[in-house]
Amino acid sequence: MWLGSKSQGVMIWRPQTRQFSQITAPILSDENVWALHQDSNNALWIATDNGLTRLDQKLESAKHFLTKDEILVTDPFPTVWSIFANTTNENLLWLVKDNGLYQFNKLTGKSNQVIFDKPYQSQNGQWPAGLFVNDNNNIYFFNEDSHFHYDADTEVLTPLVELNKHIDPTLSVSFLGHLPGQENSVLITSSGHLYRYNADTKSVVLVYKVKNYQQQAFDYVDNWTIDKQNILWLTVSGEGLIGLDANSFEERYRFDASN
Repeated sequence: MWLGSKSQGVMIWRPQTRQFSQITAPILSDENVWALHQDSNNALWIATDNGLTRLDQKLESAKHFLTKDEILVTDPFPTVWSIFANTTNENLLWLVKDNGLYQFNKLTGKSNQVIFDKPYQSQNGQWPAGLFVNDNNNIYFFNEDSHFHYDADTEVLTPLVELNKHIDPTLSVSFLGHLPGQENSVLITSSGHLYRYNADTKSVVLVYKVKNYQQQAFDYVDNWTIDKQNILWLTVSGEGLIGLDANSFEERYRFDASN
């Protein structure tokens, strides 16, 4: 199992021995690691505060891309926050940086920023936030004014008007992908709430709300997974680990400071 850390590089945990090994700089371009992505060739791509590191799974070779020394003249934002697969071209990756969405070419090592057309460009120069790539046709993000859907193949950007009616974009945290078998929907977390938005029907369903919600506390769902018992597990800042029935969203388990 590969684990990223905020100051200790990449950890490798081997369940057979229950021991950790560690990979740090100079193998990594930086020891603050924000995301890991394994591609179809089993190469591990590591997003850091200083660009990307491509690591051979056998740990025999590593290569750095988009580092400060390489891009500083043209791009003042070397941190890569997220990595997503390009679903139509395995030689490309989607990267999320401070100033937006990029396409990265694994063959050339170069990246190109996605420039959104109106209506986004008119929004006072704000960078997209909470960005998530479901696939090339369903990319979601928001700014202070609106939530958006972007189709990379058609280059069509659409404000999500109905979603804006239910969720104040200034309280949104991130889009979190879709539940299994619900490719037409996307989860979005905001202050104290997790919602499911259906792109076909434009409907919004409340999945979870934190107990004793206080807007200024800004507790939110950070991540999720579903186990073999069909329990939707939520990691919730300020609360702990919450287990919901994945169909009804009824709470089944709660692990917090009290237990």
